[in-house]
Amino acid sequence: MNGSNLNELLNVAEISAILKVSKATIYRLLKSKSIPHVIIGGKMLFIPSDIRDWLEAKRI
Repeated sequence: MNGSNLNELLNVAEISAILKVSKATIYRLLKSKSIPHVIIGGKMLFIPSDIRDWLEAKRI
């Protein structure tokens, strides 16, 4: 994970708060495979560096 600490993994509630969108929006992005994530033990988790890269790619 490019030097990322495993303790940095974020869950749906945390990423929705960081991005200031609803959990429903995050689940919609997950369903459409639009947001980078990993699935561990059935939980969708997010790597902060992947989210930063994803946001940078979305910049207009």
